[in-house]
Amino acid sequence: MVLTPLDFHYLLKELKIIENSALKNIYDSGNIVFEFKPRKGRFYFVVGKNFCYVNSEKPKEIGTNGFANFLLNNLKNRRLIKIEQKGFNKIIVLDFSDYSLVLEFIGKGNIILCQDNKIVGCLFQREFKDRKILIGREYKLPAGEDNEFPTELHIGNIYKKEIPKGKTIDSLLNLKPEP
Repeated sequence: MVLTPLDFHYLLKELKIIENSALKNIYDSGNIVFEFKPRKGRFYFVVGKNFCYVNSEKPKEIGTNGFANFLLNNLKNRRLIKIEQKGFNKIIVLDFSDYSLVLEFIGKGNIILCQDNKIVGCLFQREFKDRKILIGREYKLPAGEDNEFPTELHIGNIYKKEIPKGKTIDSLLNLKPEP
């Protein structure tokens, strides 16, 4: 199942539990795993190509990953200040005091580490017609993506059956998530 921007909106509400936690480890489990240590317990933020989730059980480490090690060298023991969805899309940004970690769940997916909005590392360097994901370049959102919610939601058939007629976007976005 492909996650929609609306899925990411609700996912972010659940991911808020890792805000203000210290990042203790990053490793490869077949996906990239970020280990956060809040005041009590540990949470494992697992990032795949088109998905992410938080779990309290540690995923098995399968080996070394050069990019995960690069991220760990830059982010270890830093506190996650804020996690947010950029615009109404499938881009999540984890803000640390001096770094931002951008998780793009669009296309083939990407993980981009920025400092002062400059790309210092990325899982994949790519060039598109409207932007370049290259080390040393300024990070830009894809064309047409901004920080505003749309006036019309394209949410797919699965949600159309669940939404009562006459609901506004604001009322839809403020619903309490239920598994």
